[in-house]
Formats: sequence, C-alpha cells, structure tokens
Amino acid sequence: MGKMSENVARARRRLRQLEKAAKIAGWTAGSALGIVFAFLGILTMIVTDIRPGIVLLLFGVGVIATMLVLIYQSSLNKQVSGRFPSQPTPPLAETTNKLLSEDQSRIEMSVTEQTTARLDEKVGESR
Repeated sequence: MGKMSENVARARRRLRQLEKAAKIAGWTAGSALGIVFAFLGILTMIVTDIRPGIVLLLFGVGVIATMLVLIYQSSLNKQVSGRFPSQPTPPLAETTNKLLSEDQSRIEMSVTEQTTARLDEKVGESR
C-alpha cells in the first residue's frame, strides 16, 4: 500500500512539473509570436506599403497585450485561490427510524404555494 501511494505522489509531482513547463512554453511561444508579428509589421511599413504593416503591427501588439492580460489573470487566480480556506464539512445528521412528533412533521407552506394561493384568490375575486 505504501509503494502505491509513493507512486501516486510521484506521478502528481511530475504532472505539476509538466503543467508548469507547458505553461512557460505557452507564454514564451505566445510572446515570441507577438514580437515577430510586431517586427514584421514595422519591416513591412518600411519596405513596402504602410497599410499591411499597420495591420501586422497591431496584430503583434494585440497578441502581446493578450499575453500580458493572461499572465496578470493567472497571478490574480493564484492570489485568490490561496486566501480562502476550504469550507469545513458539515457534521453528519443523526439518522434514526423514529417518527417525528406531530408538531415537527407538519411542513409549512412554501413561498411558491403561498403565491399560488394568493393568485387563486385574486382570480376567484375577478370572476
């Protein structure tokens, strides 16, 4: 049993490391893509026409801005998830095979039932 729990713990550690590496690779590739498009936009404006260069430049800047917003969002998620303690589990209710007393077994009318009854009264008055 101990060997199995060690294997599970090792697998979880490896999974966390793989997730971190994938996240870093994604941020790096996305940022590099934004920089390449911005550079191509500037180069296109200098060499050929300004319109396609502006489109490429704006796309590159948009990609970089999106990456920065995603990085900021992930840092906020880490802060928020670390602040709230997990909710305690409520104690289990005692189960018995005894019937409730007469006073406790009577269920009060729900809000929906009360509203329906009032509407029925008003409809009855208008007829």
